[in-house]
Amino acid sequence: MQRRITSAACAIVCLALTAPASAFAQKTAAPGSPTLARIKQSGRIRFGYQSDAQPFSYRDQSGNAAGFTVALCKTVAGAVKAELGLQTLNVEWVAIGPADRFSAVSTGKVDAFCGADTDTWGRRQDVAFSLPVFPGGIGALLRKDAPERLSEILNQKPQSSPTWRASAGQLLTTQTFTVISGTTAEPWLNGKVKEFKLTSKVAPVTSYEAGITAVLDRHASVFFGDRAVLLETVAHHPSGSKLEVLDRLFTYEAFALPLPHGDEAFRALVDHTLSRLYPTADFRALYVQAFGEPSADVLTFYRWNTRPE
Repeated sequence: MQRRITSAACAIVCLALTAPASAFAQKTAAPGSPTLARIKQSGRIRFGYQSDAQPFSYRDQSGNAAGFTVALCKTVAGAVKAELGLQTLNVEWVAIGPADRFSAVSTGKVDAFCGADTDTWGRRQDVAFSLPVFPGGIGALLRKDAPERLSEILNQKPQSSPTWRASAGQLLTTQTFTVISGTTAEPWLNGKVKEFKLTSKVAPVTSYEAGITAVLDRHASVFFGDRAVLLETVAHHPSGSKLEVLDRLFTYEAFALPLPHGDEAFRALVDHTLSRLYPTADFRALYVQAFGEPSADVLTFYRWNTRPE
């Protein structure tokens, strides 16, 4: 899987590097963008990434940044190189934890964060966001030997009734849930606990690995996180056979790349690069290798996020 994603990423980067600068790109001159001006002066672009958020971003066996959104950022690097007319452009990858990813962008530690982050109004106070790059949402991970009733409740099976809802609440109250701090799953889960008047314990963790370990060690009953990441992590985890990810998607969220706040020229260049990429066969190949064949809804998602020239 890693080799296939890397190959597709290389093909996409080559496409970006050989594509001529568009009329749009020629209008986004570096002096109008602090980010592009800094990149041109240094000959370097810095991307942040999360090392354990496969298939979006992760550190591969060779210690290099890899994944779906990493490949998208490599395409952006190619577009920046062409836009600035640089002979060479050094691409630096900075591993950043979930708690620091937005501050790393807002303080200029990195020029963009190549992860899977939900575009929210609250986050827009600190960073800007690119066009959406993936239709995501919150999923739930449990042990396979978890109480069957717990899985049924979370999957909303069987159909609700007053008696069933009451007993469901009693079971949920005895559970410990975990989420990664600073993700959209944290306020969502806290809101649900408050909404249903549960006394369930919520124990935040700092990474996907920590959340999975908490479930495996029975310190938590359910780990809520991005469903695509949960599926991929379980597939590659040594104890993945003991875990399952429920079919249900609890939320629907548009993932995007966090970018520097207020730098409209840089954001426009990133968006234009993505918009030109989405309809291509190279992008479809990258998606398939990371997530499998796209559904009709996924295809519609990318069509809606492709802008006419």
